Amino acid sequence: MKQSLVFSNCAFMGIPITISLFGNEGVIYTTIFIFFFNLFLWTYSIKEMNSGDYNKKDVYKLIFNPGLAA
Repeated sequence: MKQSLVFSNCAFMGIPITISLFGNEGVIYTTIFIFFFNLFLWTYSIKEMNSGDYNKKDVYKLIFNPGLAA
């Protein structure tokens, strides 16, 4: 629940608004932002949902999860 309050859905209207305001060059920067945004969203959210300490194996699970694969 906390993740849905902290993270927005920037890709839904972000790309169409960027196209209308900045053209195709702005879309490149927007997609780069969305890439890192999704990377942080899916790793941080999974870490927050699972309680407990993490070791090196768990970091691997955080980075390679179904949310990032999709």
